[in-house]
Amino acid sequence: MRIEYGLFNLIIAVMPMIGGLLYNKTIFPQKKPLAISIALGLLIFVTLEQFLTNVFWWFSDKYTVGLMIGVLPIEEVLFFISVPWATLLLWLNVNHLLKKSAERVIFSRPVEYLVLTILSICSFLFFYVFFRAGLYYSSLVFILLLLVIIFDQFIGARIIFWRNYLLFQMPVILLTTIWNGYLTARPVVIYNVLLKSNIQVFTIPIEDYLYGFVLLTFIISLYERLRKK
Repeated sequence: MRIEYGLFNLIIAVMPMIGGLLYNKTIFPQKKPLAISIALGLLIFVTLEQFLTNVFWWFSDKYTVGLMIGVLPIEEVLFFISVPWATLLLWLNVNHLLKKSAERVIFSRPVEYLVLTILSICSFLFFYVFFRAGLYYSSLVFILLLLVIIFDQFIGARIIFWRNYLLFQMPVILLTTIWNGYLTARPVVIYNVLLKSNIQVFTIPIEDYLYGFVLLTFIISLYERLRKK
């Protein structure tokens, strides 16, 4: 069904709204930080995927309507709106329910710097090893991981050290398994197996989990920084 990927985006976008109608204490994002965060994420990732699509992966004509923005089907562009919107809404409500948003620092500042250094070195080493092996999708996600760690610290959000953000990753991993499981099992998206590792969770390349983490960390980090300003 050619409208299937479009319906996928619609369901993801609408589900939080239905939740808001059923539960009147649902916390919705502030409009301006929301708009800026999603718009910048959309610009960056859609631009990036103009270079990756048809090289790292491609999209099945069976599940898209054929309307293109560059080399991307319109549904993939909408993905970078529906998923950040739904996940940001989930983050705000999980963070509120846990009631520990003030306890954001897991480590002392010196330990935090040490962890950042270790994460950065490991990300670069994995990037280098996979790049040398010709596994360019695997190498890409690690350089993106390094960049989003730097970005999070540079703008002063530091959400990767929030206790709640680490707990928030549990439902995100579950939802990623469901969402990406659908996209890869149909398959709506088909990967170039020569450019990625053979590590998978069901039909999902392990790289997709890191790619999703980078996207959502960028959106939420920027949102939290803008909200405070």
